Amino acid sequence: MTSPPSGMPALPPKAGDLVCYRYVWVNRNFARTPNHADKVRPVLVLHREPLGAGRFQLMLLAISTKKQREPDKGLAVPHLERQRAGLKEKSWVVTTGANRVVWPSPLFEPFAPPPSHQGAYARFSAEFFAHVAQVVSQNIADAEAEKQRKLKRLLRG
Repeated sequence: MTSPPSGMPALPPKAGDLVCYRYVWVNRNFARTPNHADKVRPVLVLHREPLGAGRFQLMLLAISTKKQREPDKGLAVPHLERQRAGLKEKSWVVTTGANRVVWPSPLFEPFAPPPSHQGAYARFSAEFFAHVAQVVSQNIADAEAEKQRKLKRLLRG
């Protein structure tokens, strides 16, 4: 079994947990490796899938302190959810891109939950997480539908 990064809880994060990760923005750093990420940022674990031998594939959504230019590209984290998770600034969950990564990895860093929290990781409420997952699912469906429309136009063209 692979051991978690230094300072990380022994248990892997699960869907709904927040961790810190050297997140790579696909549109900006596509050719770069995660070692060259802009910065370590809090991320939301959207999905966790076991790979065996104590390894997991995680799908991560970035949490940004910058409001997204297009409202459907990010969800504002409500004040109560920010408090619950220990986020100090206004934040948005970016819902249009995700990193798929393997845990454990030295690219993860601890994201300590607030003192009142019970559990190894900070997390959002089940209701807010479900809302995020629904928005991401809709964004994926919309993107796929747009790809199909473009393909049909090309084939007619």
